[in-house]
This record gives sequence, C-alpha cells and structure tokens, in this order.
Amino acid sequence: MQTPKPHCSKNTTLSGGGKNTTRIAIISTLLLFLFSFSAYATQQIETLFFNVSQQEFRIGDETTGDLLNNTFPEYIGKWEYNNATNTLTLTDFVWETSAATALEIVGSCTLYVKGTNTFTSTFSGSGAHSVGILTGNSLTISGDKNGILNATGGNTTGSSSNIYGIYASSWGSCNIAISGRTVVAKGHTRAISQYPGTPTFPASRYNWTANTNYNNAEATRRTGTTGTKPRTPYTYSTGDRYIEIAPVLRTFRGNIIVRGGASLIIGK
Repeated sequence: MQTPKPHCSKNTTLSGGGKNTTRIAIISTLLLFLFSFSAYATQQIETLFFNVSQQEFRIGDETTGDLLNNTFPEYIGKWEYNNATNTLTLTDFVWETSAATALEIVGSCTLYVKGTNTFTSTFSGSGAHSVGILTGNSLTISGDKNGILNATGGNTTGSSSNIYGIYASSWGSCNIAISGRTVVAKGHTRAISQYPGTPTFPASRYNWTANTNYNNAEATRRTGTTGTKPRTPYTYSTGDRYIEIAPVLRTFRGNIIVRGGASLIIGK
C-alpha cells in the first residue's frame, strides 16, 4: 500500500492576494498527510513478525514480508537485537492490527522491554486463534525498572478458535517465562497460555492481579504480593483471562550515616 503524496493543483498561484491562501492550503495538506501516515503506522492490517534468525522485523510474512524499518522509518530506534545475548529490546514500541495475531516471534529469545510496549489484535471474525504475542518456541520476558509489556488478543468465534494475550504452542517444546518487569495480558480464552506445559511466573518480589473477567472486574479480581510476609505467590490458573505481574518497588529501611557523625533515620 502506497501512502499518497501531497500535491498542489496546476492552477494554484503564488502571486498577489492568493499567496497566503495557498500557503494555508499547503500546510493543511501536509498536516493531513502526516496525520494519515501516523494513523496508518499504528493501526495495521498485518501481523508483525520478528524472525530471530534474520534478526529483523517483517510485515505480513516471517521471511518475505517487507522490512519494518524500510516501510515505517519511525520504528528505527525503537528496537534492537543483540545476537550475543539473543535479546530483542523494545522501547515504547506499539503495534495494533486487525490481523488475528499482532506479533509473532519466530525463534527463541529474550524480550527486554523499556518504556511502554503494546501489542494488540483488534481482530473480529471466525476460524482463527487471535493472539497479542505468539511464539512457537521459548520466550523470556524481562526489562528495565520502567518496562511495561501489554498484550491483548482480539475477538474470534468457532469451536476451535481461542483468544490469548500471550501464547506459545509447539509440537515439541516451548515456554513462556516472565522474569522481570510489568506484564499485562488479556485474552477471552486465557490471558497467558502455552502448549505443552505451563508458563513460568516470578516466585518473589512481585505484585500480581488475576481475574477470570477479561476486563478485570472488581467482583472477580484476585490480588497478591510475593516476597512479603505473608507471601501470596500467584498460582497459574487456566481460567484467568486477565493477568498483571508487576515488580515490588524496593524501599530502604535503616540508618544512613552522614558527615558529621549524625544519623538519618528513614522508614524504620
């Protein structure tokens, strides 16, 4: 799909009293062009693939699709792949699409998030699974202290169709492991799921919210904190359609020795 380029009519004049009118018309056309381009860049119709072996994002097909950076240069700087550590780092990366799957990661890797990163399928149809983030391999999710990953499946109907926020499926082995940072997953079937096996969640120093209601309704909401006393770790349930895992912020308790021999008491 080619984005239309702004143009001026052959009859447009730049002389006399029409100069200001023409300038306004050109500016309006450019603003409309930029708005349309921005809207197209965030509301897509294709699945986005990250191919670990190619170390590239592709649109629509994992091997032959258009390269993301060539098609949408505004994504340059929002991602990088480190081959030595097999880590894909995302920074404020957003991909919303009407395709059944928003992001598919082809190959095993660690997904490291910085800022707020969102993958959403707005699919509405039948005969297909709908997934926010899909992999057929192993995926470890981590990030810096402000990293957030949102993954939301769309809407699909049919006896063999399911909706997941994050999903791993393989005839061999696969795994989803959440080892750090905030993850929010929503799916009408399950928030997070894998086959075969069970996803891995952090065992300590994390707050969690789980809900059988996709919209996290208060009446069915369950919450807990790990790494505190009493410890209430999250126990995975296939009935949870909303899962949020968030790190517990560390607070210092004790004495700080400052110059002059005085003691500053904080939170004791």
